[in-house]
Amino acid sequence: MKKTAIIFMIVIGLFVVANTSSAGETELEAYYNDYLTMKINKCDQTAHVFNVCYNTRMYELIQMRAAQAEFYEKNREVLVEAMISNDVGTRAHQIDYFLINQFKNRHRVAQKN
Repeated sequence: MKKTAIIFMIVIGLFVVANTSSAGETELEAYYNDYLTMKINKCDQTAHVFNVCYNTRMYELIQMRAAQAEFYEKNREVLVEAMISNDVGTRAHQIDYFLINQFKNRHRVAQKN
């Protein structure tokens, strides 16, 4: 009877651990999705705020932010999966660094789609 109870407890423990790890990944996926939404909104906001400036440097900034917003929106799923598989973490600077590098290498990311 003791062996059966111990085996039962081990099996229950394995189910709990498996459910916890998959729930954590879902939460992380939601976190990255929310972060990308915030990043897209900031890029769009920057592009619209500086839209009144006709300075060449500001025009370049507007174009880059608009391109970033479009890239992040089009490749959201691939970026979230890549952040999870590369264990990027939840710190803003880590996520930003990853996203900027993905944007710089966007021709590679686009080929994965």
